[in-house]
Amino acid sequence: MSPSSPEVWRHTKLCELINYWQHTTPVAPAIIADGETLSYQQFGMQIEHHAKLLLAQGVRSGDVVALYARPGIAFALQLFACARIGAIWLGLNPKYSATELDYILNHAQPSCIWLEATSLAQADPKVQLLFQQHTNVWRIRPPQGNDSTTLHPFSDTTVTTDADIELPCLLTIDAEAPALIIYTSGTTGQPKGAVISQFALTKASLIQANLLSLTAPKVLNNLPINHIGAVGDITTSVIANGGCIVMQSSFDPAEGFRLIEQHRITLWGQIPTMFQLALNHESFANADLSSLQCILFSGAPASEDLITQLRHLCANVVNAYGMSETVGSITWAIDADNEVLAHSVGKPVSTVRFRLADECNNEVAVGEKGEIQIHSDYHFSHYWRDPKATADTFTSDGFLKTGDIGQQRADGTIALAGRTKERFKSGGYNVYPREVELTICAHARVSDCVVVAVPHPLYHEVGFAFVIGKEGCTLDDLQSHCKQLLANYKVPKQFELIANFPQLPNGKIDRKALTQQAAKLYQSKLVM
Repeated sequence: MSPSSPEVWRHTKLCELINYWQHTTPVAPAIIADGETLSYQQFGMQIEHHAKLLLAQGVRSGDVVALYARPGIAFALQLFACARIGAIWLGLNPKYSATELDYILNHAQPSCIWLEATSLAQADPKVQLLFQQHTNVWRIRPPQGNDSTTLHPFSDTTVTTDADIELPCLLTIDAEAPALIIYTSGTTGQPKGAVISQFALTKASLIQANLLSLTAPKVLNNLPINHIGAVGDITTSVIANGGCIVMQSSFDPAEGFRLIEQHRITLWGQIPTMFQLALNHESFANADLSSLQCILFSGAPASEDLITQLRHLCANVVNAYGMSETVGSITWAIDADNEVLAHSVGKPVSTVRFRLADECNNEVAVGEKGEIQIHSDYHFSHYWRDPKATADTFTSDGFLKTGDIGQQRADGTIALAGRTKERFKSGGYNVYPREVELTICAHARVSDCVVVAVPHPLYHEVGFAFVIGKEGCTLDDLQSHCKQLLANYKVPKQFELIANFPQLPNGKIDRKALTQQAAKLYQSKLVM
């Protein structure tokens, strides 16, 4: 049965997809992690068990439940268990610093936090201390013996799961209610929580499954669980297709190649930086990738050289463009040549209204540059506890403003031409200079700071920080300061002490001049 079947398309909730495949292909593998396999029958049963655990812990419909973990069984089970009872799932990236986690936890106010044992053991002591200060925190025991696919959360307060706990009828779960929050960095310096409904995530997953047209695909998932790529582009879209997700706790090329060969992975989806690192790894020479039926890249541009290399592995190379707020990818380059894949993001999907608009939100003429705006029934709902940011993101006629500038090419494909905001992409991650600037300016020996993006051969773009320092300010201190407070991909790759910033005639900082200066300085001493 393919995702194009009307029987699949009528579903609007995540656990309806599980139920469908649980009855259609009960013994087919759904999740593989750490050498263990959950069939759809087992996966469905475990989801219900863990949904009851959540209820026993006091979680109710509309409550936020946070998980600190890497890709694995805990991620898949808790995501769907929350959906089963109408709770709101929140993924926490183990790469986050204590400062970043503290903001997200205080802003999201989860009623319950689950900590995966290995991720917690490897966490910075400040992160471990942070979790100790929160209530209703549950540590997940590593699976053991014959019970290796059942999670065992425990805390200082023992909760006994009542065997008589009844789950709510699935029909009573509101498909339009929030299902998850994905925090994405904001231009104000603080992350914003994009709220996504079950309906939106389910529909986006079905659309992507149908577009890729793969039968019961097997996919490798090694993206961080707080990323829409890990949640929607890989996990729920493959579940929508009755496929199997092979979890890899972190990106490791050699281990990834082994998993692809062992489990006969058919869909390999990553950001271009990860593909480049994998192909440059010494283990690539002996890798068996003959099972691949499709290679999907997204999150950043890929060079024609990289695409050519990927074509040698699998003829079917696909590119897509989207973001957390669009939920699913809104443009696709399928059956496209290398030039289209490298220099565009393909054509808009038919399920969204797509336009390129000027500053007044009027559609621009074909060939002119404009902001990518979309109108659909499955984009994100709103920003968590931030009505102003939500209002600013939508036009008066209901279009979602992506902040990205696009240009329609002669063949109808869309080329990305810049950003209306100062956001840039580093290794597939969104980085907002203002957030980094605020962190740097918090240093006692810093007067002011400007962060711009510079091109990088591997990560596409990286941060370059111009700093007006006070007496005693050193580059080493600045780098150490940022590493303590920011995820590694947000830390500028180079710092430059400067006496004054160049200014425009109106007195504003000339960021364009700084960007040009940074590019020259960075190329002269490229930091990999």
